[in-house]
Amino acid sequence: MGRATDAMAGALAAGPDIDVEEPAAVAALVDTAETVTARAALHITTRVLELADAPGLDRFWRNARVLTARGSAAHRLRAIGDHYLNGRYRSPAAHV
Repeated sequence: MGRATDAMAGALAAGPDIDVEEPAAVAALVDTAETVTARAALHITTRVLELADAPGLDRFWRNARVLTARGSAAHRLRAIGDHYLNGRYRSPAAHV
C-alpha cells in the first residue's frame, strides 16, 4: 500500500508534467493495493469470527463484506494482469 501511496503522491506532484504511461502504472498499483487490502480484511474478519465465538463480532465481518463488495476483485485483477503482462493501459477514468 505504501508503494501505491507514494506513486499517487508523485503523480499528483507532477501535475500536468506527468508522462503518458504513469497514470496507468499508478492505477495498477492502486488496484493491487485495494485488492490485497480487501482480501486481507475479509480473511482476517472471517478467521476472527470462526475462532472467537463472541456475540457481536459478526458486525465486523459484515462491515468488511459491505466495504469490499463495492467492486469485484476479478475486474481489478484482470486490469492489473493486462497492465503488467500485456502492456495494455486503460484510462485512469475507467478506474472510477
